Amino acid sequence: MTEVSDRVGRLCAMMGQSDIWPACTDAGADEALRMIVAAVSGDLPHSQAKPTTEDLVNALDIFDGTMARAGYGHPTRSRRIYHRPPGIANFRRIDAWVCPAVSRCSRVVVERGEVDVSCTITGRAFERIRLQ
Repeated sequence: MTEVSDRVGRLCAMMGQSDIWPACTDAGADEALRMIVAAVSGDLPHSQAKPTTEDLVNALDIFDGTMARAGYGHPTRSRRIYHRPPGIANFRRIDAWVCPAVSRCSRVVVERGEVDVSCTITGRAFERIRLQ
């Protein structure tokens, strides 16, 4: 996954855990959050062009900067970096569910059977993919 999808994934997970809008409004970051939600969900007026990845990164940076100045830190940034350990065996088949948004985040659910997971930003159910 890319850094952008990781950042969107963190924001999506955060929005699913609590109502962050009041804090964003208090910090003055609500407009940046609206821009991110519109870009990720694809819910834009027909007169508005689809945002580029650069537009999404700029909105995420504005959101993080505004939240940090208000004392909330950088909500979409991680201090941890994951490195895949060497020698992991390949599996024959893995079913996973991924973000359904136009600009996908990095959230992935890997479970046996069906899952009931949805994107907190768009409200749409995760899409099932099969990795082989």
